[in-house]
Amino acid sequence: MSAGDGGAIWANDDATVGLNGVVFSDCVAGGSGGAIAAVDARLEALGCQYLNCEAAINGGGVAWWNLRCYGDHHIDIEGSLGPLAQLVDPVFHHCTAGTSGGGLYFGAESVAPSSATVVHAQFSAGRAGAGGGGGLAASGDGMTVRVLNSTFEGCTTRGSGGGLAAGQGSKMWVTASSFRGNAAGGTGGGALAALGGAVIALADISCRGNAAPAGGGGALYWDGTRQEAMARSGLGKTLDYICEPDGSNYTNNSAMYGPCLATGYISFRMGGLPGPGLPAYPGLDFTVELLKLDAYGQVITSDSSSTVRVTAVANASLDSDASDGDGNDYSALVSGGTTATLSRGRALLTLQVLPFYTLIVRDPPETKTLGPALIVAQGTDALDNSLDMLSAVHEVLLPSGLAVCPAGFVLSTYAGGNAGSNNASGARAKGCERCDTGTYSVDPLSGYPGAPPACLNCPAGGVCHGGSDVTFAIGRWVVAPAGVPGDGAEAGMYVLRSCPAGQMLVNALHGKFAHDLQTCRTCPSNEYVIDSTMGNISCQPCPTGAVCAGGLVTASRVNGSVWIPDLTRGVYVLTSCPAGYQLVGGL
Repeated sequence: MSAGDGGAIWANDDATVGLNGVVFSDCVAGGSGGAIAAVDARLEALGCQYLNCEAAINGGGVAWWNLRCYGDHHIDIEGSLGPLAQLVDPVFHHCTAGTSGGGLYFGAESVAPSSATVVHAQFSAGRAGAGGGGGLAASGDGMTVRVLNSTFEGCTTRGSGGGLAAGQGSKMWVTASSFRGNAAGGTGGGALAALGGAVIALADISCRGNAAPAGGGGALYWDGTRQEAMARSGLGKTLDYICEPDGSNYTNNSAMYGPCLATGYISFRMGGLPGPGLPAYPGLDFTVELLKLDAYGQVITSDSSSTVRVTAVANASLDSDASDGDGNDYSALVSGGTTATLSRGRALLTLQVLPFYTLIVRDPPETKTLGPALIVAQGTDALDNSLDMLSAVHEVLLPSGLAVCPAGFVLSTYAGGNAGSNNASGARAKGCERCDTGTYSVDPLSGYPGAPPACLNCPAGGVCHGGSDVTFAIGRWVVAPAGVPGDGAEAGMYVLRSCPAGQMLVNALHGKFAHDLQTCRTCPSNEYVIDSTMGNISCQPCPTGAVCAGGLVTASRVNGSVWIPDLTRGVYVLTSCPAGYQLVGGL
């Protein structure tokens, strides 16, 4: 037992340790290396066993690390001197490390190359803390470890890499080895993990029954901080072969995501964007889904803590036409629930976009925005605070013209943008506003003459239920079309074209079209109307020589009398009487 490093053996300063067939049992170190700690020393061990050994920091059985930079005299790992540490036929059983490498740990804290080889090793029931590697762990940019014909079984860690973990830029070559029933409680890698830019190269590997219940990669996990950190297959196969050596279905490896392979954050995807069939309307809700993905396109479901947000991309930074020349940014605004916390790697955000319009014309209908509405999603990876997550820039598709808002809505703006104008200053959209009960809109650009788009009051002869829902009890009503000269009605207004015979068509006040007054009015019992399709013809008193009923002249009191309509005055005129009668008051 040692209060520091090396519970049984401590070696340093170019010392050489050679061991053959030694059994280390129940050794304990308060630092690293439960049985052996070798610092800047050469270690060669053949057929040794490390049983129930424990270290408070790294390497429950053995810890080897290089602290010095040897300059011109460093040991070349490819040279004749071979590796600085070599363990052949070791057995690590039930060894425990408080941080990394339950059985064995290699570290290089200098830039000098450091090499270690492990051959025919057996790692079983090893345990490591949050540093990872329940059986074996390596760390350091100069550290290279070769593992040949070894087994890792039943090893666990609170960190990543239940069997084996390569960290902090180290390189590890693993060949003809198997991993059975190992588990990682950290970000992933039930069997193996490559962390901090480390590289693991694999050849002829099998993984069965390994688990990463709180992370990704039941078999292999790499953190993805650098593209070159990607673990590789030495046989030119896709990496998932490590889970299917006999063609079985992932051989019971399991994880929160990626039962075989998984990585940390690689890409941030925004989906569910408005498209041609389902566009976004100014100021109205639309939903996007944000997905945090690994290198294999799998959702990183272990993340329920990263905060993400969607923001507008300033057009001024992409297109010089997106400002007024005075430095004012007229890019689209994004509002609504723009910030969210991921839930199992996903977030749904309900947004609204308010574009800047340079043109709003009623007749012919036309709208134009100052550049596209661009949005981007971003956040900081809560599982690795050094990583910023950023999606691609996406355009929010906004319809134009008569399609700029859905039926029953009008396009409202904060300033300018009056129908028929093309203001140099433009107009920021308030959004598409739905018409309340008692008003209506069938054209989002419609409104009263000389005014911006607005909901229209319900005509006297109709019942408006809100939106575009209008019912008319009587009369023939049509929507005034764009580009067609008419009787003063604006495009998109309901216009009363005719009433039932005997009822007066009301659509004008003082000779001008009056949208709000439109209705069919029943003539009094002693009056009539000669034409129910013309707004300038009103009910008239029934002539003395005629009989009126239901607003119509139904008969002449003297048979043979001739009456003709005078549409200019809106009356019937008696033009002749039968013989024996005198025409009074006629033509």
